[in-house]
Amino acid sequence: ADISAIMQEISAIRRSIEGKKESIAILGGFMPSYVDTLVAPKIQDGFEVPLPKEIYLDLISHRADVTVQKYIVLSKSQNIENAKAQFYPNISLSGLIALTSFDFGKLFDHSSYAPVGGVALSLPLLDGEARKANLQVNVSDYNSSVNDYNNAIIKAANEVVGVLKRSQFLASQMRLHEEDLDAKNSNETLALKRFNGGLTNKLPYLKAKVESCRGELGKIALNEEKAALQIDLIKALGGGYIDQEEQTDADK
Repeated sequence: ADISAIMQEISAIRRSIEGKKESIAILGGFMPSYVDTLVAPKIQDGFEVPLPKEIYLDLISHRADVTVQKYIVLSKSQNIENAKAQFYPNISLSGLIALTSFDFGKLFDHSSYAPVGGVALSLPLLDGEARKANLQVNVSDYNSSVNDYNNAIIKAANEVVGVLKRSQFLASQMRLHEEDLDAKNSNETLALKRFNGGLTNKLPYLKAKVESCRGELGKIALNEEKAALQIDLIKALGGGYIDQEEQTDADK
């Protein structure tokens, strides 16, 4: 029964691998049959996403969501400056020459703002608080975008910290599992020696072999979880981290 359960687990792992290969082919724009041409990648077991010794908030500055929110804030701040400039407009009166007379509304409808290289004429126009209301709208819009930006940073920081915590827990779990697997392999070796020496029948050895196989399957599952966490960390950092010193040495 134990051997049958192990074979079922192995079969499930193989199906999972084939499913992932088909997903990769589809994402690449190929037919599912393209997986037959794929070869096993050469990935080192000890691969780790590079990280600085001290992780600061600036590390998430190139995340897409953070960058977008940052430029939204900058654009909203410029809207405030434009709204402030409307309090003292420098209007070209040349566009009003054809009119015999005009009211306050036509002053803006039939004229144009003159592009001036120097300081505009400091002549305030009173329009029933309309410009003040426009400024307040832009300020509120800016404050809202700042709040969205702060939330994006908090979300990104929580994602990075969360992945790092899970990675630390998994690393501890993998160390304990490796120690347990070494003990099971030792038991298997000892059981085989006892069987070859005629001290026992083959049943103890087979039981020890089953336990070793279960340990290997557990190691595969932990390594798969580790790879998934590495991918999550790259995503949380907005594409990963490149050690500039190591990159410079590699270029040399």
